[in-house]
Amino acid sequence: MALASAFQWEFATLKHKLYIITGAGSGLGKYCTDYFSKKNKVLAIYNSSVIKNKKNLKGKKINLEKKTDIDNFFLKNKKIINNSKSITFLGFATYKEDSILLNITEKNLKKTFNINVFANFYFCSNLIPFMLNKKKSNIIFISSTLGLLGDKGISLYSSSKHALTGLMKSITTEFSKFNIYCNILSLGFFKSPLWYKLDIGTREKILKFSPSKKLGNKEDLLNAIIFLEKNSYMNGRYLNLDGGYGLV
Repeated sequence: MALASAFQWEFATLKHKLYIITGAGSGLGKYCTDYFSKKNKVLAIYNSSVIKNKKNLKGKKINLEKKTDIDNFFLKNKKIINNSKSITFLGFATYKEDSILLNITEKNLKKTFNINVFANFYFCSNLIPFMLNKKKSNIIFISSTLGLLGDKGISLYSSSKHALTGLMKSITTEFSKFNIYCNILSLGFFKSPLWYKLDIGTREKILKFSPSKKLGNKEDLLNAIIFLEKNSYMNGRYLNLDGGYGLV
């Protein structure tokens, strides 16, 4: 039996816990993909960094700006999703381009909201029907404390992250009775490639104003996700994982 067909058979016939992760090709999204695929099934959506199929992992390149690509993803993976015993969606995919308000173009506006907001909307509208008959399902949007606070040059990014609040609250209000939980995990600064792209002066300034005086690590992130999955009373809320940075 060919590797691809064997992979499809395993996904389609076994009851499993399923993770669907966007932004899975790099950074914290990739780390979560690698971790959760050790013991669970993972459908990993990437853009440029290719994810190769493994025993429990199926990678799929999707243009998150195209609704048809997202719809086709669910059509092609209907059996895999339907046969899962529980589902967790992790929305790591994000787009950020710094620009002051007066320099924002229509192209940047559309791309930011297509990826940061509308893609999450389309994923949820496709995914929730599968979640209705599960014991417990989790939708976790990944946000940013800095984005929620706002700063110079990030009006688009900040606006898009705030827009997720309305989507989270609506999902919570409409679907909690079906044991579908929706929360936002708001991240501070982590030991990741994005952190090391900042210049040293900016890094020192951030750590100076952070009450905990340190960065988050990958284990902190995993513990927060697992907490949200296991908690039966945390719903429709923000979980700030930022070392207290949001306080200042």
